[in-house]
Amino acid sequence: MKKVIYVKPSFKQQESDSILFVAPSFVEIECEDDSKHTDYILNISNEEVYSEKLELCLNNRRSEYSKLNQDEMRFDDEINGTTTWIDTIKEIKERFPKPSLEGSDD
Repeated sequence: MKKVIYVKPSFKQQESDSILFVAPSFVEIECEDDSKHTDYILNISNEEVYSEKLELCLNNRRSEYSKLNQDEMRFDDEINGTTTWIDTIKEIKERFPKPSLEGSDD
């Protein structure tokens, strides 16, 4: 049975491991045998995982938003009857979705 664990970024990936998420302070993996990672397993809470994932999501979104000339996009949409700005923001949010906190109703 596969199990999701959080390990140090320096862990040694096994052939059967699936990397689910990479953060600066941990790697979320799905593995069949966590005993092969005992030296790398981190004991972190769901809240810490959520916080790290949320921060990465928001930083990625901010980075993409900063590349846009949003005022001009909104103005052009108003003049041309288009939805370029809304479509672009929606695409960025879909590309970098907010994580959900496990065990909550988010």
